[in-house]
Amino acid sequence: RIGQKIPKGSRIDLILGDGFGASEVDLPNLIGLTLSEAMFSIKGASLTLGSTTYDGVVRDSANAKIIMQTPSFIPDSLNKISIGTRINLVLSNQ
Repeated sequence: RIGQKIPKGSRIDLILGDGFGASEVDLPNLIGLTLSEAMFSIKGASLTLGSTTYDGVVRDSANAKIIMQTPSFIPDSLNKISIGTRINLVLSNQ
């Protein structure tokens, strides 16, 4: 606490940081999600939605599913990326 006196000879643990907290987050796996589900996940991970494109003829964009994302999610590996990274998506009704 501020102003608290500490006895002479006391042990003090200092925790240092840059003031920005974590600078990397886990990349979410967005494959199979709709655009609205992916946007929720992207925002929750402190990332940014990049380009959104559609593969083939998409008649129902609300129900189109993500078939590809960049950067790619690689199962069973460390998928760490910088906060704010743009995530590009490709969606399809296939």
